[in-house]
Amino acid sequence: VRVLTKLTSPQEVRYDSDASQPRPAYCTAMGRVLLAHGPAAELQAYLARAPFPRLTPATLITRRALSERIREARNLGLAVVLEEFSLGGSGAAVPVRDAQGQVVAALNVATVTSRFEAQQEAIVAALHEAAAQVTRALGHADSTSPSHPGPGTDRLVTMDDPAYSTWIAENLEFETDRFRFGYTSLVTPTTAWLTPRTPER
Repeated sequence: VRVLTKLTSPQEVRYDSDASQPRPAYCTAMGRVLLAHGPAAELQAYLARAPFPRLTPATLITRRALSERIREARNLGLAVVLEEFSLGGSGAAVPVRDAQGQVVAALNVATVTSRFEAQQEAIVAALHEAAAQVTRALGHADSTSPSHPGPGTDRLVTMDDPAYSTWIAENLEFETDRFRFGYTSLVTPTTAWLTPRTPER
């Protein structure tokens, strides 16, 4: 993953890294977002290289574990990584789309883990809002909707109110024990993706 630009926090204690050096995709939030929205054949070829180097005790390195996290990143339109790339550093990333709606970049926030855990909701909300602005600037008209992973896997569920009650009357044929949420705002979410449970392979 190549970093195009970065803005460093002015705080005395902060997380920072060398933007001139490429990052591995498998253990970074940006990388997982880009893998999630790239061509399926490229993703499978990349995962075939597993197991990957374990950079910290928290790094996921197996194909099965990484496939699940990348699937989550696609369904949620969000990837979160906790100390997998660097001890003490955690972050999140969301996709940026071009005028045709294709994911062409990822927007990332990384900070010290304690700060990230304390402010994760605010960070994620800010990321979604900033990514929507960049996406609009690139000419994509509908930049307020959460990422859809594609036909045949998910159904869109509309939320009735900010108290998180949902109606699934049109989805009663699905048996599920998981919900995947994609928010345009974490304060007043309006949409969510319902992911049907699939058998283990």
